[in-house]
Amino acid sequence: MLLLVGLPASLWRAERRITRAVARTLSVASGQRVSIESVLFSLQPALQLDRVRVGDALSIARVEIAIDTSTLSRPRLASVTLLRPALTLSAHRTEALWDALARERLRAASSETKRKTAARRGRELDLLRVVDGRLVVELSSGTHRYTLDVQRLDLPARARGAASRRLVLGETRLLRDRTPLLSLAASGLDLDENLRPRRAAVLGGRLVLPSGWTRVGSDAALTVQTLRLRRLRGGALRLLLKARPPRRDAGHLWLTVDIAHGSLRRARLHVARLRLSPYAPLLARVGWLAERSRVDGDLFITAAAADASADGVPGARALSRRDGYALRGDLLARRVRIEHPWIAAGIVGPFDANIEANAHLDERGVLTLKRARVASGSLELRLAGRIAAAAKGLKLALDAEMPQLPCQRLLTDLPRGFAPHLDGIGVEGDVGARFALRVDSSKLDDTHVDLALLPKGTRSCTVKADPPAADVNTLAKSLTIAVGGARGLGRRLRLGKSNKHFRSYRRIPKHVRDAFVVAEDTHFYRHRGFDPKQLRNAFVANLRAGRLVRGASTISQQLVKNVFLHHARTLSRKFEEVVLTWRMEQVLAKRRILELYLNMVEMGAGVYGVQAAAQRYFGRDVSELTPLQAAHLAALTPAPRPLSRRFAKAEPDAKWMDKLHLLLRLMRRSGSISRGQQRVWAKRKLVLVRR
Repeated sequence: MLLLVGLPASLWRAERRITRAVARTLSVASGQRVSIESVLFSLQPALQLDRVRVGDALSIARVEIAIDTSTLSRPRLASVTLLRPALTLSAHRTEALWDALARERLRAASSETKRKTAARRGRELDLLRVVDGRLVVELSSGTHRYTLDVQRLDLPARARGAASRRLVLGETRLLRDRTPLLSLAASGLDLDENLRPRRAAVLGGRLVLPSGWTRVGSDAALTVQTLRLRRLRGGALRLLLKARPPRRDAGHLWLTVDIAHGSLRRARLHVARLRLSPYAPLLARVGWLAERSRVDGDLFITAAAADASADGVPGARALSRRDGYALRGDLLARRVRIEHPWIAAGIVGPFDANIEANAHLDERGVLTLKRARVASGSLELRLAGRIAAAAKGLKLALDAEMPQLPCQRLLTDLPRGFAPHLDGIGVEGDVGARFALRVDSSKLDDTHVDLALLPKGTRSCTVKADPPAADVNTLAKSLTIAVGGARGLGRRLRLGKSNKHFRSYRRIPKHVRDAFVVAEDTHFYRHRGFDPKQLRNAFVANLRAGRLVRGASTISQQLVKNVFLHHARTLSRKFEEVVLTWRMEQVLAKRRILELYLNMVEMGAGVYGVQAAAQRYFGRDVSELTPLQAAHLAALTPAPRPLSRRFAKAEPDAKWMDKLHLLLRLMRRSGSISRGQQRVWAKRKLVLVRR
């Protein structure tokens, strides 16, 4: 009776000792803490380990170890089966795993050791089977957390004589901050003897844009039709992805990536009639209204030293990051519509656009644009240059050219809505342009800006019919314009004798006229509407400030803008301003241009023209203004409303007076006042009328 009672207890104690011994041995071998709930020996030569935990990352419901006793003198492992293993790797666990693998590679550095290690590892891995496993890998990048979750993983034993093994993955998901990015229904990977992938295939799936990029949910997904991975000659891997948007008629996308020795050798992205409507919310952020747009094209990224063999298979030569990458692309976008506050006040388009580019990016981050072409209809812009961004600053060298074409064709082929004020203009001749820009942020004073219009002479553009909405010939006689408000809708201003504040050119003293010229447009009497030097100085000032602090518009450009256009800073308005200024300089004398400008320039809320300003600030007629008072009015023009509010509450300070004294020196250099007058008025106090 005592024997029957004591035998189970002895067996239980023996099992616990064996369990602890096995766990201790596995802990030493793996370098991780291993716990085992129980160890069971069967009558058949086999060992069963239940509820095995290896560290904090790996848990296995059951490990079944079969023993081959065909050779009684030396029994050996026949197979090792992992049933329902679950491996969870966080960022620090993944780094520790890579460190361990690196130490293993370092230990097997010699060729002989490497051969023996590979052979031993291959024999060991042949015995391994995985049934119903799960894999979770968590990594962090910046503020985002990425998770790879494989719901089911099966690895059968390798059949005798087979060159590879098939790893089968069930539902696989890639998430960013718990938001699905990629979901694959099922996948299969062919592995070599060391469990390295040779090729892969996917059965269905979805590629979804992150919620942080778009708000259209699943409509922004790509249906994965094909996803394959295979090994090429020389040890390279090739990834092939073929996908399409959810709608059947929405086009296709192909992505091919070749990787060798841990580096990208080449990649190709090809899109065919890809409908962009699913991604409209994303593209709307850059102003592209893409509901009806389609895209065709290719983008190639190739390692500069890659072997460009005829069959497209990369060679075995290892890459060096110092070689850099060659970038090449050709994109055709159809039915493009743009709505962006930098482009135009309304919608521009639809139009078709073709972009071609050939560039090189080296290891220092220097991008060399060998050739680029942007075209829409007959309009074409060719670019070349070099951009170097480093800790010391930015260096930019850019050359652009617009090939010559008929002037009428240029205006006719502009996208609808880009230059509405030029509708109906008729021109003859040809036009082309060349532009050069050189910028070094560490030497901004050496900035070079050059613009040349071609051709010159009899073949240049001439106007045969002015646009009805902006006919500059109306400026030769009295007219009424809109002023005030966001777009000049506040009130009407008459530029003519019927306005009691209007003053002709002769009735405005020379020192008043010259005060505005030296303050706003020093070369007004010498240029043809545009001042390249002023453009360059404004460009440098804005670069130095890191924002738009200074404009480059001449008095002629300001007059055109105030009479015909709006004040929004858009590329469209600037283009219209350039064309109309060029035309106005052909039909109006400088005296008339300056006369109109001085009678409409804003110098405070509701104050337009020098006569109204003279009465508002000094209580006198413009003909009675002193040089110091004229300098004050001219200094108001960059920010008339804020400055008028400022001087309604306070007297001019020392900083403001320094600005006026500078204008007096410039007026003396221009000859409008003498040196003696400059000295006299520089000592006078500026007294403003309070209202």
